[in-house]
Amino acid sequence: MCGGHHTHREHTTHEPQTQTAVNVTPVATHPCPTCGKPVQDDFVVCPYCGTQLKRSCPSCGRAVDVNWNVCAYCGADLTASVE
Repeated sequence: MCGGHHTHREHTTHEPQTQTAVNVTPVATHPCPTCGKPVQDDFVVCPYCGTQLKRSCPSCGRAVDVNWNVCAYCGADLTASVE
């Protein structure tokens, strides 16, 4: 019976190594055009300075870059909605 516990203890020492080997997908970031702090590619506004990074396409509703002239998803003209 003691041999069983010893084997269990050896197995337990390997578990933390398995847990630390979890892969985490890195998040794509770029600098905010206003403050330069890192913002994720899917952010709509900068959480540091409040700069608007994306807006909704008036045609399909997808989040698009504020500098785009045409929606990359549906082809709608985005310049008409900018005033």
